[in-house]
Amino acid sequence: MARNILTVQGQVRLQRAYYYCQRCHISYFPWDEAVGLADNLSPGLLPMVCLVGTLVPFAEAGDALQRLTGLRLSASTILRYSEGEGERLRAQWREGRMVVPTQAEPGWAAARAPGQPRAYIGLDAFSVPMQGPGATQTEHRMLYTARLYTPDKRHSRYLVDFDLDVLSEQLRPLARSCGLRDVDELIAVTDGGNGLEEALHRHLADNLVTILDWYHAAQHLHAFATQRYPQDPEAAERWSHRAKGILYERGGEALLA
Repeated sequence: MARNILTVQGQVRLQRAYYYCQRCHISYFPWDEAVGLADNLSPGLLPMVCLVGTLVPFAEAGDALQRLTGLRLSASTILRYSEGEGERLRAQWREGRMVVPTQAEPGWAAARAPGQPRAYIGLDAFSVPMQGPGATQTEHRMLYTARLYTPDKRHSRYLVDFDLDVLSEQLRPLARSCGLRDVDELIAVTDGGNGLEEALHRHLADNLVTILDWYHAAQHLHAFATQRYPQDPEAAERWSHRAKGILYERGGEALLA
């Protein structure tokens, strides 16, 4: 029977075999599976639908997709495809099967200056507002994000999960997929959040070097300065500027001293 198949170029009408099971009442198109069609979306269109679904609100995604391709899909359809592919990717990550780029990225193995790591690992947590049944407000959830990147930041890999331990377990196969075999080649950067460094040591390596990122260290110094000089903002600014210089040039122990 004839069916419309959506593609990036437009609509193509074609004829293909259609089967219907009288016992389980399920329709089946063998040709769709053979050519990689996912519920009438072509392999070329599906990534674009998911990309639009991740870059703009779903209510606006249909208009954006129509402007880009000339095709019209509802917000609910884009939501369904985006969430479905996201769950598939998440399941793949949890199995340790990392996505390998189609283009070679030699920067992971490029020569480094003495003392410079081959890659950094960034790990952070974000409080995400959640919506309950009937659009009611419910408790926030912690979303954990990890980033593996080269010192020049030209190459990056991202991971996200609501479970810190599950996310941390994925960092080892992620590093291997980039050609990083020795933990001595890595330095982890965190904001010192509760449990972050412990999770990295527990799941990646107990001798992994971890450091506090500069932004959060400087933020704490500014906060301390406002407490030390509550009535004198200029004095607080001078103190924090001097303290940051000591911390940057000589380290935390020198600052404490």
